[in-house]
Amino acid sequence: MQRRNFIKGSGALLGLPFLESLVPKNANAQDVNPNSFAIFIRHPHGVVHSHWWPRKPQAGLQQNPQDEGQATTATGILKAENMWADLACSKMMPHLARTAFIRNLKMGFPNRNCHHNIHALQLFTGSDVRYSEKQGDALPTSESMEWAIAKQFHPTVDPLVMFAGNKRSFLNDTTSFREDGSKVIGENDPLKVYNRIFGMAPKDDSAELLRKSVNDYVREQIKTIQANPRLSASDKSRLDLHFSTIRDVEKKIAKTLPAVKVERLNALAKDSGALQAANADRLDEVIKLQMDIIALAISSGYVRGVNFQMLSGIDDTQFTFDGQRLPPAHSISHHEGVANNAGENIRLLRRLDMFWQEAIAYLATALSQDMIDNKPLLDYGVIMAASELAEGTSHSENNVPHMLIGSANGRLKTGEDFNFGRVSNAQVLSSVGWALGLKNKGSNEPMTNFGSDKNTAKGRINGLIKA
Repeated sequence: MQRRNFIKGSGALLGLPFLESLVPKNANAQDVNPNSFAIFIRHPHGVVHSHWWPRKPQAGLQQNPQDEGQATTATGILKAENMWADLACSKMMPHLARTAFIRNLKMGFPNRNCHHNIHALQLFTGSDVRYSEKQGDALPTSESMEWAIAKQFHPTVDPLVMFAGNKRSFLNDTTSFREDGSKVIGENDPLKVYNRIFGMAPKDDSAELLRKSVNDYVREQIKTIQANPRLSASDKSRLDLHFSTIRDVEKKIAKTLPAVKVERLNALAKDSGALQAANADRLDEVIKLQMDIIALAISSGYVRGVNFQMLSGIDDTQFTFDGQRLPPAHSISHHEGVANNAGENIRLLRRLDMFWQEAIAYLATALSQDMIDNKPLLDYGVIMAASELAEGTSHSENNVPHMLIGSANGRLKTGEDFNFGRVSNAQVLSSVGWALGLKNKGSNEPMTNFGSDKNTAKGRINGLIKA
């Protein structure tokens, strides 16, 4: 089924959400539900293990960033008592039953160049590596999963590939690759992504964006759809939410940028300083705005695969939280943000960990607002969030943090904290691909292996799949 429906007006093409009551009565069962989807998110530079994962309630437990014993000891069924308020994982509390933590995971191929590059290119490809003499120029031998999704489910529409932050590193885009292994450049301007999804002609300034919505260009068509007697009450609510969310995003786009630049919002392509300033000074807000746009793209059926890379491979972004401007993110991860003060660096890194899970939870919440057949849209797909490193100072490829949120319509186990042993990230990808309905390359068989055949740990993870 092509779930993507449009209404067209003067100067705009607006995607609609899935509407159950307008599905033909003779439709197949798979046509009645929205299509599965996957969103792949990279968060940077590793984590503080003692702070990232759920923990057993033990009084007086010291939080040591190198606490590998605690980091690999799974707690089983996720419970509130394991998600202490000062742990990063506490941000996932609203989505406890839909979240799976996967511990003790390794990258399939070892590093022989730059860990940030070699591990990141494997994150969503499960691929082996084509090395380069130049640091940071290595490439995979195959595609990342969002491109496999697009090829199978919407071959005429590329997946969304997005990037959060400024690109000031020798190692910027590191996670999205086409079938031949060529690198895909992520878009870091949320307005450009929004306009791509909704087919809007560029406006002259942000005052116009605040004054007139894309909804206004198709107002008569919206009224016609809303008056359709076949439209159920739940579908009417979904339409109202969809249109109001579009308007909220438009306003956020205008308000996220510095006030002095707002009047020239749509000139960002010509004036890169405005976007750079927003990404440098208010990136936490920009990231959440990008999450809103991703949720809209999935809700409207524009794409079924998204790759969202948060920050460059080696990134100097300085976040401001609670009035404190942090040192550069990469320096913090290597305990170098505050000279000769390991404890303070760990505290700051824990604050970054909190934000990564907060941002992931924000997207999960956005996808949960949209209800279909009494289930949130999130239940029909999966968010896969991961870092390329286990921990910043060691650059370890062991116990690399991975999370899944959403069950792909009940095909993946969630609500648990797993340790499957030394599985590879390619095995997680294979399991996700199977749950989405992807096929093995060159055949019509359900996916059993994604990524390189040279991977020593491959195939699906049976414990992650619902029988």
